[in-house]
Amino acid sequence: MFGSGSGSDDSKAIPVAITLTDGVELQGNLFGGMTGKLADMVNKPEPFLEFAKASGEMMLLAKSTVAAITPLKPIKVDQLSKRIGNGGMPNPHTVLGIEPGASQTVIQNAYHSLARRYHPDHFSGREIPPEVLQYVSAMFQRITVAYNDLKKVTTEQPSQQAAQPAQSRPGQFGAGAQHRATPPNAA
Repeated sequence: MFGSGSGSDDSKAIPVAITLTDGVELQGNLFGGMTGKLADMVNKPEPFLEFAKASGEMMLLAKSTVAAITPLKPIKVDQLSKRIGNGGMPNPHTVLGIEPGASQTVIQNAYHSLARRYHPDHFSGREIPPEVLQYVSAMFQRITVAYNDLKKVTTEQPSQQAAQPAQSRPGQFGAGAQHRATPPNAA
């Protein structure tokens, strides 16, 4: 029983949150059925459930200690991609975890930190479920789009300043500036 689900290819894993009768909450994967249906796993005659915590630690849970099992819905990557394609992107400041009006340095630091964490190459060569790899890839795409949006905004601001008339820009040849009508050596 123990080890038959986690290491074999014939058993489906279902991501769940389990609440025990003593109030302890666990999250991870429930194993033990070829159908991949939660009801089939729970209604088997065996008195134990094969469970892997999110950390990977395997355990057997006595069914008598389980108060509730809630299936966790995996994040749908295609929905995230559709929102990005449709321009339904959330606030880029929220995606990067920064305040509006942050400096270019703060924006870059936030981007680099998140990009390192979610870059798909960071997870290559590891045994990770495909839906996790899809999620990581989608998150990396979301972070990159948010960074590029903010980078555009910060690079457009100086060019908008350059488009202002010279009189309104301090320090330029505008109000209070002196210029000579004739070159100094012309007289």
